[in-house]
Amino acid sequence: MKTKLISITAIFLLSLSMGLLLSSCGDDDSVDACASLELTAIGSAFSVKASATGGTAPYEFSIDGTTFQSGAEFKNVAVQDYTVTVKDAGGCTKTAAVSAASLQQFVDERDNRSYKAVKIGEQIWMGENLRVDPDSAAFKCYDDVAENCEKYGLMYTWHAAQVACPKNWSLPSFDDYDILFEAIGGDDDAAKVQKLIKGGSSGFDTELGGAYYDDKFQLIDEWDVLWATGVSLDDTEGRNIFIGPKDEVVSASSTLPKEDFACLRCLKDK
Repeated sequence: MKTKLISITAIFLLSLSMGLLLSSCGDDDSVDACASLELTAIGSAFSVKASATGGTAPYEFSIDGTTFQSGAEFKNVAVQDYTVTVKDAGGCTKTAAVSAASLQQFVDERDNRSYKAVKIGEQIWMGENLRVDPDSAAFKCYDDVAENCEKYGLMYTWHAAQVACPKNWSLPSFDDYDILFEAIGGDDDAAKVQKLIKGGSSGFDTELGGAYYDDKFQLIDEWDVLWATGVSLDDTEGRNIFIGPKDEVVSASSTLPKEDFACLRCLKDK
């Protein structure tokens, strides 16, 4: 009888220890599942984009730790530091930081060049003239001096300008520029120019890179000549924006032959 009691006690203790072991394994599995969840978050041009791997899909994302959404991108966010949170289907979470500074710049993946980004009204613009050198683009540096491309941006033909902007950015139209000019305010062109030039209150920071037309370089440090979409009525000339502090003029109704060269700005797609 004593032997049977010892056997029963041993079986009970063995069962208890096995249960604890199984419970412990279950807890480890849960920890491992959460440990595999990874989150990356990038700030760029007033947007936050997140990406998650591991864990259990589907994922939800939040930039305030409270409100979650299925989409991984947050557009038109305010300029501030963010802590992005991902939550998977199993309730596991992971966080990543996004700095305010990153929201005011854009990195062109084609050459890893960083540009200032500026929000004016409801539009998001590059705060610098484009400097990318696509293999297919016809371009010049003012006076054929490479340093001028760095300072003022590359000068493209009209055809090259139509395809020069990076993914999710576009060459603006006359209408886009009209919206810009209205958003910055000012009673006349002179007031608008003062807001558009480098150091002006709008942040647009016009570069005054001039242009190449009539077979020569002209207007550097006097005018910013920028390509826009659209053509003249006879289809031989492309549309331009002229911004000039010397004569205090903002013109959104100019054209140049498509084979000439001018700089450009890119506007972020909505």
